[in-house]
Amino acid sequence: LVQVADGAVLPRTQQLDVANQLMADQQYPAAADAYERFLRHYGGYEHLGDIHLMLGILYGRYLHQYERAAQMLERAVAELTDERKVQLARNDLAAARARLD
Repeated sequence: LVQVADGAVLPRTQQLDVANQLMADQQYPAAADAYERFLRHYGGYEHLGDIHLMLGILYGRYLHQYERAAQMLERAVAELTDERKVQLARNDLAAARARLD
């Protein structure tokens, strides 16, 4: 779909399913693109912290884009309510910041 129409986005549930499947399939650049498209089109989603966390993990651990990882993880820390996820975001944020120094 993206190859045909660069700005294309699926309905919310399907877009998230595609992003999650790409992540599970270790297609990290495509997964990051799918999550970014989700953010652009579904900014009112009630679990944005989870999307920011996934993007932070993708950018930091797999794509080595530490500045972008830090941006996403800072948002995740501010938005998440599950303490385990907050701690995961904080740990990955510290790792991304260490790579920037």
